[in-house]
Amino acid sequence: MYFLLFKILLLIGLTRLLVATSRPFLCSGIYTVVVTGMFLLLNVPLLNTLIAAAIIAATSSLYFWLLDYFSDSPVAYFLVLFLGLVIGLV
Repeated sequence: MYFLLFKILLLIGLTRLLVATSRPFLCSGIYTVVVTGMFLLLNVPLLNTLIAAAIIAATSSLYFWLLDYFSDSPVAYFLVLFLGLVIGLV
């Protein structure tokens, strides 16, 4: 429960960083490293952690890139923002 809340709060914070820097792959890299580190701290097996890290890197890169791409269109931006918080469940 707390891990899910932490990931969603991390996504929100990184979204603010994206607005300030316009660097989507920096945000996705930070997200991937932090969540992978949390998996390792929770003693998740290494193979599972590496597979999850690859999936998280791909989905978060797409998410932050789409947010950056649609930053000029408020409707599309907020649609991607709210629908993309689902990657916090991955």
